[in-house]
Amino acid sequence: MMAVRHTKGIHCIHIHGWNTVLWCLQCRNHLHNTIENPVADWADADFERYERQRDTELAHAVLAAMERGEIPISPLMADFDLTNVFESRVPEPSPN
Repeated sequence: MMAVRHTKGIHCIHIHGWNTVLWCLQCRNHLHNTIENPVADWADADFERYERQRDTELAHAVLAAMERGEIPISPLMADFDLTNVFESRVPEPSPN
């Protein structure tokens, strides 16, 4: 099995999906050290949440690299204001 070197924001889930046997040690550790419940106890929403968080990290890394000039910006995107794209929004807790 070949080791995968990840650049900022990319995780094995982007490369191998949920086939965690193929994940590198770093990504497996990240998965197991950033969750509260064992993956075996996860519901579909937990998998979706983890995927969204990793996708958001990747998108942020891409936009930051574009801002630093490491990735060329398409003229089609040059006019968009991406300032607030990843503004963190915490939902209000629902009353119980």
